[in-house]
Formats: sequence, structure tokens, C-alpha cells
Amino acid sequence: MYSFPLPVRYVDGCAVVALPDEIDLANADIVGDTLLALLDRGESCVVADMTGTCFCGVVGVRAVVRAHHRAQAVDARLEVVISHPAVRKVFGITGADKLVRIYPTLSEAPARSAEDSIGPAADRPGAGRRHSVRPPGPIRLFIPPPAPSPSEEQR
Repeated sequence: MYSFPLPVRYVDGCAVVALPDEIDLANADIVGDTLLALLDRGESCVVADMTGTCFCGVVGVRAVVRAHHRAQAVDARLEVVISHPAVRKVFGITGADKLVRIYPTLSEAPARSAEDSIGPAADRPGAGRRHSVRPPGPIRLFIPPPAPSPSEEQR
């Protein structure tokens, strides 16, 4: 039996990870490590349940995006469920919403698709093996410079 630092439950063959109510520098590594561990263990479908998350810093977005890249590399799916508008806004500002699939509720996040339904992770070939795939480089976020103040424009 595997033990993860965050709660994991299984719904329709997908590992659903309940992420913390706030994700910042203090716990982003735990979020990323849990998502990556599930993918490395051979899960074909992982859902990052952020329905209880009301704050997510850029480091939290980065953890989810790294997991997304790992999921692609190992031919798995990462679904993200975000219900709080402020969290969704951070994903939009950083452009991560163009990369990962985001759903407003758990019931709207798709369960395993027909091609995924070949049994639990332990029954799949290669389940439990460690993947040595790394996501492509650091994530670069564009943060526009602040607008000049009226006193600076007059100079």
C-alpha cells in the first residue's frame, strides 16, 4: 500500500488528489511530489481536486504544470478541477489554463475513457516502475512591467 502526504481516493478508476486550501511556497513541493508519485507509480488518470483551494501561488501552478508534462510523457492524463475564481484567474494569467484541462466541478471532470479502462494500475504492464522522464526545462512566466505612474510620464 502506498502512502501519500495528501489524501488520495479513487473515483471511476482515476486517482483523485485533494489539494490543500492554500498552495504556496510552504507546500507546493508536497503537491508536486504527490502528483508526480501517482504518475510515476503508473496511474493513467490523475485528478488534481482544487475545489477546496482558495489561494494558489505561481509555485502551485508550476507544480501542476510539471505534473501535466509528466503525464504527457508517460501517456497518462492529468485533469484539474478548480472552482474558486481567484485560483482560476492565476491559471489564466500564467497561461497554464491553455496547457492543462480545467473543470469547474469534479462531476464534470471525465472519468477514465474507454481506452484507459484496462484495469487498475497494478494490473497494467509496467505498473510501479519509476519513469525517468523530466518535464522540458523551467516554466517561464511573462509578467508585464508595471505601467508608468503619471509623474513618470511627464518627465
